[in-house]
Amino acid sequence: AFFGDYRLDNNNEFLSYPTTKGIFYITMNNNSLSYEFYGDYADEDARKEIIDRLGLNDDLNYIYSKINTDSYIENAIRNLYGLRVTKNDPFETIVVFVISQQNNIKRIRKITLNLIEKFGKQLNIRNENKKLFPDLEDLRKASLNDFLSLGLGFRSKYLYSIVNSINDEFINEINKLNYNEANNRLMWLEG
Repeated sequence: AFFGDYRLDNNNEFLSYPTTKGIFYITMNNNSLSYEFYGDYADEDARKEIIDRLGLNDDLNYIYSKINTDSYIENAIRNLYGLRVTKNDPFETIVVFVISQQNNIKRIRKITLNLIEKFGKQLNIRNENKKLFPDLEDLRKASLNDFLSLGLGFRSKYLYSIVNSINDEFINEINKLNYNEANNRLMWLEG
């Protein structure tokens, strides 16, 4: 689920999104991408984050050839060429996956934005207070009732259990495993 801001103005696409380490502002015009970042990123780390998260080095033709299995996908590829699935940080992915269980996109986005607002660290950007995606330590401070107050319902106990049973080492390890190994490790988490 996308929890940043997106708009299209005068053929310029604008995207902003919070991470646990900062906020990115991305502008795309005529296949040219530029970005600004605020927070805890070195210049090269910010560049790598953009390339990795947006899959800018991915071979889209190869990906499209593998997923083009029916007329719906074929139409999506033709009408939305260049659309990418973002590669989010493993911790963000775990959190949003729990939020997404038996949920719709509108509610997933609302709950995720509520989570960011309630638990994210504040960062002053361009004279505006913005919130980062909460990190593991931010969410460990939350109670089960805090998660319930966000509208998580039955998912509250899963998120509470996960943030209190994993650590940064676990997250870093997941990031280094292949898909099957990571999937097996993640299946041990409650929820």
